[in-house]
Amino acid sequence: PPELLREAANLLFMAADKMEVAAARRSSGDLARLTGRHFPGKNPSSATTAKATSRRCVVCTARGRRRESTYMCKTCSRTPALCFHPCFEIYHTQRSYGLEAGSADGPPNPS
Repeated sequence: PPELLREAANLLFMAADKMEVAAARRSSGDLARLTGRHFPGKNPSSATTAKATSRRCVVCTARGRRRESTYMCKTCSRTPALCFHPCFEIYHTQRSYGLEAGSADGPPNPS
């Protein structure tokens, strides 16, 4: 039936459009993360204590390691938690900061 084919084609086109929009959002987020000026700051304190809250470092997490940090990037829209060294620099200089980019303990691999 032609109606069924038309319906399937429309669904495929709508899915492709959604994937393109998602890819565009990711790349614009990467561009903002990899350019511009970024400033470290302390995570906000919780309501019950004056201490900064600890959150999981996004670079360490991407590398399969659980490490808590009280620092974040104040400039990035997602305010990611980041170890002050070396993860803050890695996050803002490497497009892919996961396992293939090197170890979280040492300096980044030259790419």
